[in-house]
Amino acid sequence: MPWRKLRFFAFSPLFISILWQSILIPASVAVKVTFEPPKGQPAPKVTAGGGRRGGDKCGMSSSPDGVNTPDQKLTPLIPSSKLGITTSANPTFLVYVPQSSAKAIEFSLENQKGEGIYQTTVNLQSTPAIISVPLPKNESKLEVDKDYKWLVSLQCQQATASDPFEIALVRRIEPDIALKNNLDKAKPLDKVALYGKSGVWFEAVENLAKLRQSHPKNSELNKAWKDLMESVGLDSIADAPLQN
Repeated sequence: MPWRKLRFFAFSPLFISILWQSILIPASVAVKVTFEPPKGQPAPKVTAGGGRRGGDKCGMSSSPDGVNTPDQKLTPLIPSSKLGITTSANPTFLVYVPQSSAKAIEFSLENQKGEGIYQTTVNLQSTPAIISVPLPKNESKLEVDKDYKWLVSLQCQQATASDPFEIALVRRIEPDIALKNNLDKAKPLDKVALYGKSGVWFEAVENLAKLRQSHPKNSELNKAWKDLMESVGLDSIADAPLQN
């Protein structure tokens, strides 16, 4: 290849993209991303309780038998235990919103005493979609070994007391030395796999969601996302677009 063409290729968007892909994902090793429930964690000090399915509220569809799958209802992206582990003082919460006429979702976070420590509203661009709600760094921070309740509800076009909502839990832990050391040496997708294997749900799903948004056509990342969703029973919403 002539020098001029080689120099142009070296600084072209295509070359940069290829280089980033090689850094992101090892060419010879397929990364398997799944979630394994954390071991040795005590039972939650607060309860998630139940949500309100809302039937056909907000234009949501409903199964004839009344048993809706995750893709038919408001669904926090969380393990089946409804408790997600994080190592961050300010994690990002993800929630799936089904096809509906809702105009926004309302998110609120409570401490173990039931005191509200953060609340926000996120406008919906379109549905179905997976919405991310970061806990701002200038807001209250999660304390280590404390449980928190987070609630997300749909804001229908005509708000009523029966608008659908769901509740889940989050607990912040201090990562062990082995996990910290492995993360320091790992590539981005390997970090996701490490978090998943260690039962650290929030970092696993948040980091993988960000990677997919940066590289939406990357087949390895899309497969990793589907594997992670399937490992917690959320495979029916794996194809939903990420809104933000």
